[in-house]
Amino acid sequence: MIPEPIPFLANIALVARADGILSASELGQLDAIRKEYGFKKSDFNAALRLAEGVTHKLTPIGTFADQVKNLELIIRVAHADNDLDAIETQLIADFCHVIGINQEQLDRLVKDVISTLKPADKLCPSCGVENASEAKFCQKCGSPLEPTATDVKVQFDIPPKGISIEFAESTATGYPRALEIAQQSNGYQSCVKGKKTWHMAYYASGTLSEALPLADCLSGMRNCILYIDGKEQSWGEVFGFAWCASQHDTAYRPVEY
Repeated sequence: MIPEPIPFLANIALVARADGILSASELGQLDAIRKEYGFKKSDFNAALRLAEGVTHKLTPIGTFADQVKNLELIIRVAHADNDLDAIETQLIADFCHVIGINQEQLDRLVKDVISTLKPADKLCPSCGVENASEAKFCQKCGSPLEPTATDVKVQFDIPPKGISIEFAESTATGYPRALEIAQQSNGYQSCVKGKKTWHMAYYASGTLSEALPLADCLSGMRNCILYIDGKEQSWGEVFGFAWCASQHDTAYRPVEY
């Protein structure tokens, strides 16, 4: 029995999503593993959230046998969509080094996993509904289930310089205007985390005043993240004055205000 199912599953998900895409086939294999090992659905969802964050690293779990099994499942899911890129390959190599698996053993393990790999039902990245392994589109929401160049990203590329603002879709009144402003920024991105669409605006100048209109629209909304020069910053400490600044701009006598 796996002692810590959440980080065990998170290790698998972390490698699978390292290329920025968590495909329907990869999600399907992950869910199949959950069922095979009797993991709770809540643990599965918690593992996906953990893998989405920036703090989780590949972590050996349990006995050596558990760690090798974790490696085997990482390889299984990474190969689910027949698209193993350089980042995933490097993460697998790093994990092998940590748990003491040499290249010859890894090559043999990869060969065994690929030879026994069976298609699993696909799990739609957009709505989470199970679909047959041969399905090309989700039976519920119609989203494409096969890897394409336009697959939905599951993480942002945070620029190392300037100001970046992430925010999730919302029913708040300021959301439509916030989205409009974000799309007009220097470098707009969107991705899907969990079941929410997230947006990111980028201001290359690094000037706070340039980002103030967006910050003002997002005032009071949850799920907003600020990065300055690639590092996450406290929203309140940086934009706590946004309301006051907006009042200044619209005041009858700005200087006196």
